[in-house]
Order: sequence, then C-alpha cells, then structure tokens
Amino acid sequence: MPRIFIAINIENELDKKSWELIRCVLQHSNCQSRVLVTTRSFEVTIHIGDIYKMQPLSLDDSEILLYSRITGGEDRFLDSLSTEACDKILKKCGGVPLAIITIASLLVSKSWEDWAKVYNSIGFSDRGNDIVENTRRILSFSYYDLPSHLKACLLYVCLFREEYGIEKNLLIWKWIAEGFIQNEQATTEIELFELGEGYFNELINRSMIEPMELEDNGYVYGCRLHDMVLDLARSLSSEEKFATILDSNDQQILIGGSNTRRFVVHGRSVEEHNHTQLVNMGLEKVRSFSATQCGDINVVTSCFRVLRVFTIEDCSHLGSLCHLRYLGVLNTQIDELPKEVGDLKFLQTLNLSGTGMQQLLEGVGLLKQLLCLRVNDSITVPSGLIANLTSLQELKIWLADDASTRQLVKDLGELRELRMLRCTVHVSDESMERDLLKSLANLHKIRTLCVFGSALARGIIGEEACFVAPQRLGQMCLECFKFSALPVWMDSTLLLNLAHLDVTVNLVQEQDMEILGRLPGLCYLKLSSDHTRLLSIRKTTDMDIIQPGFENLLGFENVAGTSLQRVTGTIQCEDATAAEVEEAKAALAHAADLHPNCPTLRIEMENKHKMLSTERENGAHQHQRKPD
Repeated sequence: MPRIFIAINIENELDKKSWELIRCVLQHSNCQSRVLVTTRSFEVTIHIGDIYKMQPLSLDDSEILLYSRITGGEDRFLDSLSTEACDKILKKCGGVPLAIITIASLLVSKSWEDWAKVYNSIGFSDRGNDIVENTRRILSFSYYDLPSHLKACLLYVCLFREEYGIEKNLLIWKWIAEGFIQNEQATTEIELFELGEGYFNELINRSMIEPMELEDNGYVYGCRLHDMVLDLARSLSSEEKFATILDSNDQQILIGGSNTRRFVVHGRSVEEHNHTQLVNMGLEKVRSFSATQCGDINVVTSCFRVLRVFTIEDCSHLGSLCHLRYLGVLNTQIDELPKEVGDLKFLQTLNLSGTGMQQLLEGVGLLKQLLCLRVNDSITVPSGLIANLTSLQELKIWLADDASTRQLVKDLGELRELRMLRCTVHVSDESMERDLLKSLANLHKIRTLCVFGSALARGIIGEEACFVAPQRLGQMCLECFKFSALPVWMDSTLLLNLAHLDVTVNLVQEQDMEILGRLPGLCYLKLSSDHTRLLSIRKTTDMDIIQPGFENLLGFENVAGTSLQRVTGTIQCEDATAAEVEEAKAALAHAADLHPNCPTLRIEMENKHKMLSTERENGAHQHQRKPD
C-alpha cells in the first residue's frame, strides 16, 4: 500500500467527540502513513498523540517581520530612537505574528518621532510577559486609532459567523446599505462602491482583517477575522450596543437590549421567538436583520420599521419594509419573490444567488435605485427588464435560454454606470457577436469585465476597432470572443490598471508579447491561441530545438516589465505525441524560470485524450520517412 499523508484541522473544543469518530477510520496499517492534526483546543490534543506546540518567533525573526512590514521590504535606515522604540515593542509582542503585523501597520501611518508615543499610549501589561494581554492591547489601540467610519465597518464584520469567509463585494454593499458610506464622502470621480473598496483595503493594510485570495490569480475576493480581532470586535460591539447575535447554541452573544440596531441569527430557528418576544427585543428599531444556516424561518416583517438590510430565507410581506436597502435570499429554495418587491423604491442590492427561482419578477424592473443585482443559474428575464435598471453598478447573471441571452446582450449597452459584469454568453452567430461588442463599448466605467461562455470558431476581424477599453479596467476575461490578432485597443498607455487578463487570440506574434509586457499592472495573464503552434518542436541528436519564434512567443522575459505573478499555459494535445507534450511543458517551465519575477506556472492540457497513441505515433513517423 502507498504511504498517505492526511491533514485535518479541528477548530473548536466542541469537536473533541468528532475526533473520536475520525480516529475510528484511521486504522494502524504499518505503512508509515502520517496524520497531521491542527487545533487550538488543548483538550483535543490530549486524545491525539504526539503534540507539537507552536513556538513564538525568535527575536531575530520578529525583527525581520516587523521591519519588512514597516519598510515594505526596502532597506531603509531607521534612526536610533525608532530602533529603540521597536525593540521595546517587540519585547511586548512576545513573538506573536498577529501582534507584530498589527503594530507594524500602526507604525507605518505614524512619523518616526511618534513611535515612542505609540508604545507609551498602548499601556502594555506590567505582569511579566503577558503575551495574550499585550496582543489584545495592541489590537485595541489599533481599533481606536481607526477613523470613525472604519470603526463601524470593522464592527459590522463581526456579525458574520466565526471562521466564515466574507465576500468583499457583498460586504461593501451592506456597508453602503447601512449608511457607513455616505454620498457626501463620494465625488464625481469616486463612487460609493469604490469608496467602500478603499475602506476594505485600508482595513487590510491596518491588519484588522485578513484578505482571502483566489488561488489561481491572486484576486482578493473576501476577508476573514482573526479570532482575537473577532473577540475584540464583539466585545466593543456589546459595549456600544451595536448588535444582538443569537448563535446555534441558544446563547445570546451580544446583548443590545431595547436599543439594538442589528439582529443576527446563526444556525437556529427564528420561529422560536414569537411575535411578542421580537417586538419586546426592540426590532422596530432594527436596521439590519440576518439569518444564516437556519432551518424554517418565519419572521413577521411588520416588526420592523426602519430595516435597511434583510438577509433571510422567507421574505413574505416585503411591502412594509419601505426603508430596505439590501435584500438577500441567497442559497434558499424560494421559488419566487413577492409582488411587493417592486415597492422597495430605495433597494440598492438584490441577491438571489442559489435560489430556486426560474424567472425574474417583472417588478424588479421598477427598482430604479438598484445598484447590485445577482441572480441564480439558468433564470429567464422578461424582455427589457435589465435595460430599465440604469443605476446598476454590479451585475452577476447566468441566463437559461438563447432568447434571454440575446436580449441581455442588447440591454447591457444601456447600463452606463456598470462597474462589474459577470455573465455567460454563448455566442451563436455574428449578429450576437456584433451586438455584444457594441454593448461592451458603452461600458466606460467598467472595472471588472468577465463574460464567460463560448465564441465563434473564426476570430473577430476589424469589429474590435470600435471598442475603446476603459482606462480603469482592472480585470478582463472574454471567453465569448476569439480575436484574430491582439486587439489594437490593448494599449499600455490606456490600460494602466489592468491586473488580470484572460483572452483568446488566434495568431500571437512576438510583438504582441512585447505589447503585453508594457502593461504596468499586469499580475495574471492567460493567453490562449488556436493557430499558433505551441507544439511545433523538432529534435536533433544533441539538443532540443524549438521552432524559430517559439522561444520568444513563450519568452515571459518579454513581460518582464510587469508585476507578473502567475501564468497559466494551455497545451493543445490533439494529434501531438507524448514527447512533444512533455517538451512543451518543459519549455513553459523554463520560460517561467527565466522571468525575473519567477511567476507561478500552472499548465493545463486540453484534449489529452486525443493525443497520438504509440501505434499512431509510430505510424505517423513511418509515413513521414523518405524512401531509400
């Protein structure tokens, strides 16, 4: 039997019984396999076996972490006073990475002269080296150093479940619905959502939240809270009567009393509270109500008077929620929205992802202030509905039929305020292709443009000239098009913010790679090509020779001027020999190694089942052999 390595993470003390169940299936087989278990619970470790307790960082490693965070990795000089303050702070951090990273983020925003004041202001514990207490004081000081608007945004994050990944965009839309981001703070150049993105990034920079990235392209899609930050945020929320949270263990975590403004239920039935109890808890003053991972839910919405955020499964009688800004019924089996949804004149976000709806209600077209719309897979949309939502800034939609898709392709051109578009379009003819390209050309404010699906077999010739890429475009994935050549609008002087690019070009030339190399912000590149032979490799007696131009085509040194971090290489294996495929993989790996950034390379092989078998390969070689 092969040796196996298994990693298991047990988060809570309550999972001690779970470990007893797990170990029943992990039989001793003398195959030298290993099981690694990580847990914060000492009670669980008693039952596991050999224990390795994580040690704090050494003083040298602590200094490296602190200074690299402060200087951004640069070898900048710190004067003696700054160094002395850092030494004192490091001793109080006790080698805890969270404490070091948080204090570093705090010091970056201060002048060197103020670092000693920061140390004195924190009020570290005098009881020896109380690491936990000192870390908590660092976090507390960092919180009170936040501007008031960031304090509210951070406290709102603690309403989510522990160990729960929080999607960035939906979090920002909830901040907007709550009023944490005001119109007065925005400008004609910076809209509310972009301002919220700035708040999100600032909380990351201050190490108050931890970013969550997509593994393949590094895109930050969400965040989570460290346990100690979560404990602090919930403690502060309780003091400020910020929220009431009911967890699955029938415990009321935060008590807001009759003045509670936010009511959250985690993993329990809301029906346990009758109408009278809800009213007595002061729900008529609640601005946000959310129920996650609950069973049957039945809430009398007449309890609410000023509700702005509503995330729940059952959403009957919505008409009375005239102040509602956010409505989310994601991942439920609701079949349709109440007709009253059209009366929610102030609604900004409507999230219907993962529901059982087959058709979008016509009343949604009346929501003139709607900024974000997300619908579930395979839904049909009444004709012209999307075109009426001219305030939309984010649209995420997957349509069920060709007729709805054709209408969407035309309607997109009316959404001039759109910042983010994620949809699927299977282009079936040239007319649909032209309409889609024309609509996309009207999206001058777009920042994330992802149109998945399939393209026509032939490449676009000439039509792309009418498309002018928006200057603020940051992410672009166009599976719906095949360009005959690299589009002329892919200009480094215009696309200054383009970080993620995924396009298909029929014929890629060396100068195209040089053009891509001048894109200053490029972090992720996926360039697919049908007609450029990536497998045209011949072998000589002493070395592998790649077809002329191939080494430059794959030469990522041509994009050395970018901040390229990840590269996806796709190898078309149809009618290729196993040796050719292996040589192509080696060439891709070598090209990535030559790049000064040493980007992470992921190789995808398409049509692997259509590779030449050994018999066909030998037959092909015999067919190509010249007669004596």
